[in-house]
Amino acid sequence: MLVVSGIILTCLSGLLLTGIIGTRFSWTERIGLSFPLGMTLQTVVMALLDLMHIPLTSFSVLSAGGGALPPLFFFFVPFLFYIIRRRRRGRGWGSGGGVSV
Repeated sequence: MLVVSGIILTCLSGLLLTGIIGTRFSWTERIGLSFPLGMTLQTVVMALLDLMHIPLTSFSVLSAGGGALPPLFFFFVPFLFYIIRRRRRGRGWGSGGGVSV
């Protein structure tokens, strides 16, 4: 049961990351990229746990992976909405507003 919940949390965090990284992914691309991106996030979490000298048990890794979802949601989703709002107004990344040469 712990393995299944770990895989589900990994896929959910990867699915959330695909929504943050690119807004124009189709659902098949998002589902296909969710597991590799979730594994990348899990690897970063495990490296941070190792740097903080927290032993890598299955419970610590699973709780840290689940604990990574709320900060992703509350910090990056407003940034995503800011990007979408900018694109709708016609001010994308590099479309005017900068210093002209």
